[in-house]
Amino acid sequence: MVWEGEYDYRPWLEEGEWDLKKPHRLLSNFLRKHDIEYFELLPPFLDYSQKEGAKRLALQTDAHYNSDGHQLAAQLIYDYLLQNGLIPKREIVNVKH
Repeated sequence: MVWEGEYDYRPWLEEGEWDLKKPHRLLSNFLRKHDIEYFELLPPFLDYSQKEGAKRLALQTDAHYNSDGHQLAAQLIYDYLLQNGLIPKREIVNVKH
């Protein structure tokens, strides 16, 4: 699970009862209640984290995305926008710096 690794870096988290999915659940419930369309990143991130050999997606110092997490989020958002006709399909050219 995504959060299990956090206990290694923050052992004090195990001392209490933490519902780390609560913010996601509250926001999702609010958006559905008010019929606001949204795209959830948590389910695909959880799916990715369950794969064998999955890369860590967050910094070790806090829960912010690292470069791999940002790359996965960007790809998921791009795919969602493209699949829903919210952006035109364009050829992406990789530019190396």
